[in-house]
Amino acid sequence: MWYYQSKRDDSQLIIELNKLADKLPTWGLNEYVGRLKQMGFSWGGHAFGGCIWKWG
Repeated sequence: MWYYQSKRDDSQLIIELNKLADKLPTWGLNEYVGRLKQMGFSWGGHAFGGCIWKWG
């Protein structure tokens, strides 16, 4: 089976996601995505979903 290989480096996004998860462990994914967008990460929802697979 073939899967799409992202050309984007998601390492900075994953680092920030880890920081948020450590600081605010009771939040859900939607809150994390909203905060990351406020911080200037402009990826769409599907990209955030792909990072979640790498993250956890």
